[in-house]
Amino acid sequence: MLSIFLDVTSINGYLAFSSTCELIDRTGVQARWLPVSLGRSGSFWLVGEDGMSDEPQSRGAQHKAARKRHLKMDALRYAHRRGLDVVPLDRSWQTELVNSAIVFASRSDAARAFLAALLPRFWRAELDIESETALTELLVNVLGHELAQGFPDYVRSDGVRELAAVTAEADEVGIIDSPAYLVDGELFFGRQHLLTLEALLTGDAVR
Repeated sequence: MLSIFLDVTSINGYLAFSSTCELIDRTGVQARWLPVSLGRSGSFWLVGEDGMSDEPQSRGAQHKAARKRHLKMDALRYAHRRGLDVVPLDRSWQTELVNSAIVFASRSDAARAFLAALLPRFWRAELDIESETALTELLVNVLGHELAQGFPDYVRSDGVRELAAVTAEADEVGIIDSPAYLVDGELFFGRQHLLTLEALLTGDAVR
């Protein structure tokens, strides 16, 4: 079993999504997609937060700003190679509603399909993840009307408990970045570990 912890507002989570799906398809591993909310710590890509100002900065602040700019450029280069359109976030987002939608989709084993529809639209600035109407429409496209129509009631009932359980699991595991991968009790952060994960899942890794 592979558990994947993903913050939809994390650019690294988006950039790793398709490669993670390819890994799952190659290995045939059973996967769980678990939403997390890391807030500002989960995304270095918030407009107006590049660490620059007119005030004199310490050497540490200058280094932090330079690293953030490098991470942005690196993400853009990777997105371009993968053929992904990315619009920088213009603000912080509340993710409770979209995370509930992911958990709701997972009830029908459709979390991956829902994320595949959601992530490109969000990162092209075409989807308001704080809109219950917009998320319900997306769920209808993925699940069909009969299943998706229960989402508004779910958010106000079982969704509260189920999302809290996912959040508690992420806290217990120690999720501090997105994407994060948990397999056989080992935790990995970032897409750079996908080759290692494949070796573990296929039994080719040296322990």
